[in-house]
Amino acid sequence: MDSDDSTAPRTPEQDAAELALAIVSHATAITQEDDAALDASDENLREVVAGQTDQPLTERQQEVVTTLGTAGGALAAGLSHALADARGVDAAEVLGATARSVVAHARDGEALDDAVRDAADDELEARRGGASSPSDDDLEAADPRRGTLPAGEADRRDLHDAGDQGQRSSGSERQHGEGDSPR
Repeated sequence: MDSDDSTAPRTPEQDAAELALAIVSHATAITQEDDAALDASDENLREVVAGQTDQPLTERQQEVVTTLGTAGGALAAGLSHALADARGVDAAEVLGATARSVVAHARDGEALDDAVRDAADDELEARRGGASSPSDDDLEAADPRRGTLPAGEADRRDLHDAGDQGQRSSGSERQHGEGDSPR
């Protein structure tokens, strides 16, 4: 960890993951119904976008970023609640699994493979079945309340291991409803 990660060029996947985590952070604030957290997530999103641009954002551009963040956060919160209801878990667990998947995707730099795609399902299944879950370090690394990737995150952690730490329940337990497509 002696290397200076601030000089390493950022990949488009890292930038996208940073934005996605800011959206997940906003969704978390929405599900918590916390006005202070919503304000902080708005400011965080503006900072993330400003950090990825070559020139400072105008006031109007900042307003547009806030609107996009609110729309994305509302969508993520709604989908998380729907999935949480379908799975019988808390929406915060779904958002946490989402954040971990975002971090894993940033690391891969390509489309998620089956093991990574199933990481969120593994976590939810582990929580429902009482099996072990990822370590606190893995959970902290993808905490949706943080809203950004820690410096060098995509280079240091391997969240593929997070899915391996949870015990997957038997595949026959998973039910697919009409319109669901097993992956």
